[in-house]
Amino acid sequence: MNPAEKEHQAKDLFCSVYGHNYTLIDNSKASNRYKCKCCNKTFIMNENGDLVNDIPSFREVLSLLKFINNKHSGGENFSSLDLA
Repeated sequence: MNPAEKEHQAKDLFCSVYGHNYTLIDNSKASNRYKCKCCNKTFIMNENGDLVNDIPSFREVLSLLKFINNKHSGGENFSSLDLA
């Protein structure tokens, strides 16, 4: 095992024992994203208010919601939105 893998395992062990040290990295109307200062994993708040691992499907949904919010707040219509 190389030193980088050992360091990564140590950080994961620290977070699993003591919990993550969250910092807010994205605050939007759709959702909040957090990042652990120790292990650098990202988390997102789901619809129930629980923090879950940030996976690509959540990021895609958030980017779509931000796009719709920007279009809506700018006064433009939704006919230019191509969801295909």
